[in-house]
Amino acid sequence: MSDQLTQEDLIEQMLSTSKSLGRQIGLRKAESKALYESRETLLQIFESSPDAITVSDIAGIITDCNAATVKLHGYKSKEELVGQSGFMLIAPKDRLRAVETLKDMLERGPAKNMEFTCLKKDGAEFEVEFSASIIRNADGEPTSFVIISKDITERKKYVETLRRNEEELRLLIENTKDSIFWADPETGAIINCNKSAEKLLGMAKEELIGRHVSILYPPENKERVSAGFLKYAARHSGAEIQPDVETQIVTKSGRIIPAHVSSSMITISGKPAIQGILRDITEIKEEQLEKEALINQLNHSQKMEAVGLLAGGMAHDFKNIISVIDGYAQLALMNMKQDDVNRENVDRILKSVERAQRLTLRLLTFARDERANIEPASISGIIAELADMARGGIPKNIAIETKLPESDLCVLADANLLLQALLNICFNAAEAMPDGGRLTISASAAPHDGELAKRQPGFDQEHSILIQISDSGHGIPDGIKDKIFEPLFTTKDRDKGSGLGLSVSLGIVKSHNGAIDISSKAGEGTSVNIYLPATDRECQ
Repeated sequence: MSDQLTQEDLIEQMLSTSKSLGRQIGLRKAESKALYESRETLLQIFESSPDAITVSDIAGIITDCNAATVKLHGYKSKEELVGQSGFMLIAPKDRLRAVETLKDMLERGPAKNMEFTCLKKDGAEFEVEFSASIIRNADGEPTSFVIISKDITERKKYVETLRRNEEELRLLIENTKDSIFWADPETGAIINCNKSAEKLLGMAKEELIGRHVSILYPPENKERVSAGFLKYAARHSGAEIQPDVETQIVTKSGRIIPAHVSSSMITISGKPAIQGILRDITEIKEEQLEKEALINQLNHSQKMEAVGLLAGGMAHDFKNIISVIDGYAQLALMNMKQDDVNRENVDRILKSVERAQRLTLRLLTFARDERANIEPASISGIIAELADMARGGIPKNIAIETKLPESDLCVLADANLLLQALLNICFNAAEAMPDGGRLTISASAAPHDGELAKRQPGFDQEHSILIQISDSGHGIPDGIKDKIFEPLFTTKDRDKGSGLGLSVSLGIVKSHNGAIDISSKAGEGTSVNIYLPATDRECQ
């Protein structure tokens, strides 16, 4: 029968089927081997992972874990953990959050980089970062959680230390007295500054950021500063620091402040920046000026002392010589007849002797070689007598006005010497008003003057009386204001002044432990302020 298989065909078909089955069995064996090897690889990865890997069921019961998990939590073997609730490894304060996280995963999927506080077997707490995923069956139903944990305790400590260091550095920068600016080296725009900078300039940080650094400087310096900034940025790199440069800074109100500026190239967030540190040196400058003033006062005092010694010695010699001239002139005059043609010449000699004696008296007073009769004296009485004496020697086109205090004030003084000192000042004021004017003499308790305290260190203003002599004259030019009390200094012609009047006045006032201060502007008159120690004793 043609449709029936022959024996040979049957045998061939059986052989073919046998070969096919053999191939299938070989493939299955290969697949089984591959699966086995894959499973072994995964197990090796699971066990050798440095990160702790924990597998739990949906209820959170641990079904498996690797050696790193055992070590991380301080156990001896995984058997101590398998079958236990995974939540027991979480610190009580974080357990509820851990439960909520696993619940959320069922709806939202894997969780990554979550931080929790965990427990060791002995109860010690430590910080971990974990990521978790869900294992599902063929029907898509969740069956297990796989949690990978990493101990981040040391990292957290490092981060906290870094944060604390950054905070300390920030506080240091913010609270330092120096003003610090950071600027873009390409554009020159300010990118940040500290609080001291805001305080120094009187501007908020928001007003400064984005503006060119040249706004820190006076308008006349802006162009030079801008050019210098670009040159500095192009020439410097790394942390090279420009030495302190003394310059001027302008505030929002327009006030000019002397400052030291040092600059350096730094890196902020990976980008180069120029850091400028400004130090306000106003106080240093003032101290330098005060020091210079003290040095000048010392030099002047030493100069005056030397001149005084010289003047005293010369005055004594002149006094002796003049006494001899006066004596012989008096004898000559006594022996002359009234109609003697030489009598007029001798009279002229005696008048010259009288002038020489007055000059000698001034020299002795300047040299403080004459003893002062110090006693309580009435300021009102002194000024009244001064005004009368001044009216007799001052041109009539100068009006003299006096302003006396309501209640009389007393000073410790030699009234005659003090009158001489004040009269010299009045005469000097009158000479500043050749076309007439007004001379005002007033007295009052000395007000506090901070500037005077700087110019007259150690002088007690609180227990002093102020006598002020003011004129409406042409004033004193700035160039000679500091010289007018120097001995022999004068602006008059040689035959019209000796240059001793004001120096004698200063010597008398200082011999009374007082001080003289001048306020004057060219064309606006002059006020001479004489400060003298007050006394509670009754005036004479």
